Amino acid sequence: MKTAIRLIYLTASLLAAATFTAGQPNEAFSHSGHHSGLAAIITLQNGTVRTVKLDGAGCAASICSRVAIRAKTAAAQPATAWFDDLAAIRDTDAGCATFIRKDGAVQRLTLLPDFRVLYLTGADRSTEKLDLAQVRSLDFATSGSELVIPVRRKP
Repeated sequence: MKTAIRLIYLTASLLAAATFTAGQPNEAFSHSGHHSGLAAIITLQNGTVRTVKLDGAGCAASICSRVAIRAKTAAAQPATAWFDDLAAIRDTDAGCATFIRKDGAVQRLTLLPDFRVLYLTGADRSTEKLDLAQVRSLDFATSGSELVIPVRRKP
């Protein structure tokens, strides 16, 4: 019995690690050279930290984009934040977020109503919709790195 449980934990941890490898984005959802299905570490406003796969962004009804968030600059000009160009999203609230690009550029953007909800897949392969207002930060995995998914073990 213990061997079977160990085998299940081992299999689950290997599958989770393979799912959350940042260096291999989901090519099925590629747009203009940009990729979806990127691994990230998300910190909620209440301090909870989770490892997730970002499937896209949209509204509460549906995903609008699997590769970017559309927003507006302070001058009300349209802006697109491509997920695979981002290092992090920080300081989110009901209407704005700070986008930090891999090249170090930082930009505070106003979120469009159709791009305020993140679509995520958790380590247990469950899916969820998460309003950006509930997110303190979202840090994307660096290229070629792998996020480690902790496996819960019984004491």
